[in-house]
Amino acid sequence: MMAACPYCERPTISRWQRQFASTAFPATCSYCHSLVAEHPRVLFAVATTILGQIVFAGAAIAALIMRSWFVFAGSLLAGWSVIAWWREPLVVVTEEQVLRSRVMLGMIAAVLVAFAFLIHSDSL
Repeated sequence: MMAACPYCERPTISRWQRQFASTAFPATCSYCHSLVAEHPRVLFAVATTILGQIVFAGAAIAALIMRSWFVFAGSLLAGWSVIAWWREPLVVVTEEQVLRSRVMLGMIAAVLVAFAFLIHSDSL
């Protein structure tokens, strides 16, 4: 199933491209060549998806141990965020937004590396 480009509205964005499309690394429409990314709310949706999958797996195991269909039904509701993520619209991003996002990612990575270096140098 292909997602529609928000600019030309043609189904040219694959599920694989959509899964990894962000403002820092957007997908490119194969028809109009516009840069396409997930809506900013998707960061929240991805976090809830990961949490939902953890809860789903834990609840499914608990349901098997307890032999309870009620617990298993609750675990299915936890996985609902995957469906909610797919329904979020894609947005067109500019090259300026892409550059700004990449600079921000670089700054965050530099801070994390510096923090890790400080922690490591204190332990020596």
